[in-house]
Amino acid sequence: MCGIAGILSRSSNEQLKQQANGMANALLHRGPDAHDTWIHNNTLAMVHTRLSIQDLSPNGNQPMASCHGRYIIVFNGEIYNFQTLRTELETSGYKFKGGSDTEVILAAIEEYSLEKAIEKFEGMFAFALWDKKEQNLYLCRDRLGEKPLYYGWVNNHFVWASELKALHSLPFWQAEIRESSIPAYLKYGYIPTPFTMYKNCYKLIPGSLLKLSAEQVFSKNIHFSPYCPSEKNSGQQNAIHPEYYWQFSNVAAKHNNRPTLNYTDAVNHLDELLQHVISKQMISDVPYGAFLSGGIDSSLVASIMQSLSSTPINTFTIGFNEEDFNEARFAKDISQHLGTNHHELYISSNDCLELVPKIPEIMDEPFADSSVLPAYFVSALARQQVTVCLSGDGGDELFCGYNRYTKTNRIWKKVQHYPANFRKIIASLLQLFPIHSVDKVYSLIARFLDSKNKNTRVGLKLQKLAKLLTLNNIDEIYDMLISYCTNPAIAAGIPDNATLLSNEITGLFDKNTQFIEYAMAFDTTTYLLDDNLVKVDRTSMASSLETRLPLLNHKVLEYAWSLPLEAKLNSKATKRILRDILYKRVPKELIERPKMGFSVPISMWLKGPLKEWAENLLLEKSNLEHGYLNSELIKRLWLSHLSGKQDNTAALWSILMFQQWYTNS
Repeated sequence: MCGIAGILSRSSNEQLKQQANGMANALLHRGPDAHDTWIHNNTLAMVHTRLSIQDLSPNGNQPMASCHGRYIIVFNGEIYNFQTLRTELETSGYKFKGGSDTEVILAAIEEYSLEKAIEKFEGMFAFALWDKKEQNLYLCRDRLGEKPLYYGWVNNHFVWASELKALHSLPFWQAEIRESSIPAYLKYGYIPTPFTMYKNCYKLIPGSLLKLSAEQVFSKNIHFSPYCPSEKNSGQQNAIHPEYYWQFSNVAAKHNNRPTLNYTDAVNHLDELLQHVISKQMISDVPYGAFLSGGIDSSLVASIMQSLSSTPINTFTIGFNEEDFNEARFAKDISQHLGTNHHELYISSNDCLELVPKIPEIMDEPFADSSVLPAYFVSALARQQVTVCLSGDGGDELFCGYNRYTKTNRIWKKVQHYPANFRKIIASLLQLFPIHSVDKVYSLIARFLDSKNKNTRVGLKLQKLAKLLTLNNIDEIYDMLISYCTNPAIAAGIPDNATLLSNEITGLFDKNTQFIEYAMAFDTTTYLLDDNLVKVDRTSMASSLETRLPLLNHKVLEYAWSLPLEAKLNSKATKRILRDILYKRVPKELIERPKMGFSVPISMWLKGPLKEWAENLLLEKSNLEHGYLNSELIKRLWLSHLSGKQDNTAALWSILMFQQWYTNS
C-alpha cells in the first residue's frame, strides 16, 4: 500500500522536483518506509511513497522502470495473483530483480500490452504509467474502486494523487469549490464519483483507464468528460475521457440469465472460492491480522483465515461503553471460539471529541459517515501489532445484508394499498409523539420483554416510519432511508444536479419484482464506492495500515451476481449463503442477534460532550458566512434535536462535517 502523485506540466526540472517533494510529504502517512520521485524532460514528475508489504528490499522501491525501459510506473495496491503471473512471464524469458508485484505489473504490460495485462490483474490498485515511446500518460483504477485516484487540471497543469491533500500542497493549487457538489454531499453524506468538492478535479471511475498525452494536456481546445461513454466519442477529435476495461453494470446485466443452481453446490463452491481468495490475500512479508466486529462478514473472513493458519491470527475490535452500541463482547466470544490472538479497545466520547475536528483532514472532503470514528481507532489499534489487516467490507452489498433492502420492500408492499391521504394522517399522528417520550415508555415496557424481542432507538424508528408513510413509491422510500439530509433547502437553494454512476444500471431491473437486487446494485455503484471504500482506505492509511477486502475480489463479486436472490435472502435471514458457510466454523448461537453495524452514539454525544463544538459550528454567524447553507433551517434542526422532539442526528452530522471541513480548509 502506498501513495502516488504526479504532475504533467511545462516547468523546469527544479520546479517539478520541489512540487513533487511537497506532494510526497503530504502522502508520507500512506508510505512511511521510502519515497522517491522521477522527473522527465521538464514535463513530468511521478511521485511514490512506499509502505513495504512485498519485497521489503530497495528492489521494490518506486517509481519503477520496466526491464526494457519503455514504461515508468507509480503503483498503489496489491496484485494478489502476481506470483502466478510471474511464473507465466518467467517461462517467456523474463528475469526479475526482486520479488515485488510492481515489477510483475511492468513485465506483464510489456509482454501483453497494457489493456490485456489489466484484465489479468486480480487485486486492488491505482497506478499512473508513463509510456516513454509514445509519450502518453495512463491512469488506471481497480474494478470496484478499492484504491483512490484523484486527477484534474489546475492552472494549466495536469495533476493526480492518491489523496487530495497532495494536490493541496501544490503552490498553484486553486481551491475553488464546486457548489453543485454540496447538495449531493448533504443528501448522501459523501460526494458521488466522479466529482469532488472542487472544480476541475475528479475521481477516476472504477474499472477504467484514462489515457492522455502531453500535447492534449497543453491544448487550449481540449474537451473532457469524467464519465466513461457507452460508445467511444468519435465526434470530438480532441476529446478525453476514461474508458472501461471492466464494468459492474455488465455483470449485473446478466442477473436475468442465471443457470439453474443447486444450493448445496453453491455453498461449497463459494466456500472454496473464498478460501482461495483469502489465502492469496494472506501472502505478505509483514505481519497481518483481521478486523473482527462480531458480525457475519468479519467473522467469516477471520474464521477462514484462522483455518488456513497454523498459528493464532491477530484480530481487532472496538467497543463502546454505551451498551446499545457495543458489539465488542460478541467479537470476543467469536475470537475465543476461533482461538485468535484478540485485541480490543474501548473508546469514549472524549476520544471521539479529540478526533472529530481531524476527520476532514483525514478524509480530505466532507464525509458524514460517523463509523469513520471506530474505523480510525480500530486501524490505529491494529497497526500496533500488524501492517496488513483483512476486512469483511462488501458482504452487505453483494449478499443482501442491509436491513434497508428488506425493510423498503416490506414497507412498500404494506402501505401501497392504503390511500395517500390516509397514510399522511397516520404519519401526522405518529409525529405528535416526541422521540424522547417514546423511548421512555418503551424502556418501561422492555423490562417485561425477552432479550431477543427488545429493540433499540424505538423513537427514531417511529420517526422514520412517519416520514416513510408520506412517500409515493418504493424509490422514494429507499431514497429517504439512504439519505442524511432530506430537506434540499438546507443547501441554500443550490441545485442538485449530481449524475450518479448508478444510472448505468437503470433499466436492468424491474423495480416492482426485483427491487432488492436493484438496491444492491445501486449501493455497489454509490455507497460502497464513495462511503465504505473511502472510509476503509483513509482511516487505515492514516495509521499506515494496509487493509485488504477479500469479499470484493472481482471473481467473488461475479459469482455472487450469478446467484439467485434466494441464495442470499430467505424468510429467515439475510446473507443466507454467507451464514451457511460461516456456520461450518462458528456456532450459530454466537452469530444470531440483531444487526448493529459500526454504529456510533452520536445522537447522545451531540447533547453532551460534543454540544459546545456543535453549537459553535451550527450557530456562530462567523462560521456560516460562506452562504452555502440555510442558517435558519439549521437552527431549527438543532433546537428540535436538543429538545428530544426529533432525532436529527443524520442531518446535523452531515452539516457539522461540512462546517468542520470548510473551517479547516
